[in-house]
Amino acid sequence: MGELVYASLGSNLGDRFENLKKAISSIHQSVGRVSKISSIYITPPWGFESNNDFFNVCIEISTEKSPEEVLKNFESIENQLGRIRNSSIGYTSRPIDLDILTYSDKIISTEKLCIPHPRLGDRNFVLRPLLEIAPTFIHPQSTKTIQHLIADCQDEAPYKIHEEKIYFSH
Repeated sequence: MGELVYASLGSNLGDRFENLKKAISSIHQSVGRVSKISSIYITPPWGFESNNDFFNVCIEISTEKSPEEVLKNFESIENQLGRIRNSSIGYTSRPIDLDILTYSDKIISTEKLCIPHPRLGDRNFVLRPLLEIAPTFIHPQSTKTIQHLIADCQDEAPYKIHEEKIYFSH
């Protein structure tokens, strides 16, 4: 069975739908079995200005890989799909953004990796799709339910759900 990972994917450059599909396929090939995919949530950028809205999804993955290996694979997939990181700029538009939200119930805090994701409870574009695929989710640190996290979330950015879903055959 392996470890259960919840991840958030976002794209606001290029063919956003195709970017998400390619990333999910790559995750399935290199990280582990993708067992659930949320609807696509269309949201404005968070933390920076851009005319390009994001397409966001959450996925559930079963993996045998360590958290560090998952992160390394995510970074490799981002690079393959054209993501360019520049830490001096901060948040920018990008073809793909992959974040590990949780890794089973583990709590990890290193220079390179922080699980659960430190801003998991701050963003409706993560919480809403996560609720869709994991309605019984409980935050490993705060022990709050997903419904409680959504109720506490200060993010009031509008969102809509894309008419197309990403389907993935294993």
